[in-house]
Amino acid sequence: MDKRVLIQKAIANLISGNPTCSDGKLTVSNLAKEAGLHRQRLYDEFPDLVEHFRTQAGSFAPVGVQKQLQLAESTIEQLGKRNDELVQQIKERELRIEVLSALVVELTLQQEQLNLVHLRPNQAGRHP
Repeated sequence: MDKRVLIQKAIANLISGNPTCSDGKLTVSNLAKEAGLHRQRLYDEFPDLVEHFRTQAGSFAPVGVQKQLQLAESTIEQLGKRNDELVQQIKERELRIEVLSALVVELTLQQEQLNLVHLRPNQAGRHP
């Protein structure tokens, strides 16, 4: 098969995130591995394809990075929703605390009134 075609297929494999014999990183070394050529030969005989690859590699993030980005965005969205839920729970609990505090004050006042001892004046009009 023509070496130029091999290099073009190797470029397509790397850009699409489907490497056949490298780790998939968008490097000229991996391009050479994918094409089955020495890296220096790429530079010497196919500088136009090397430049094309570099342009493509700079324009596209590897599929793995895109998946990680999507996962991160999804996680951020889920965490935002959870944060909203927790904020709502805090507001509800603060309201409960206010209601219960008012109830404690009311019950305390009622208890104080029950604990009052009213002294009756004795018959001479004096208090004992």
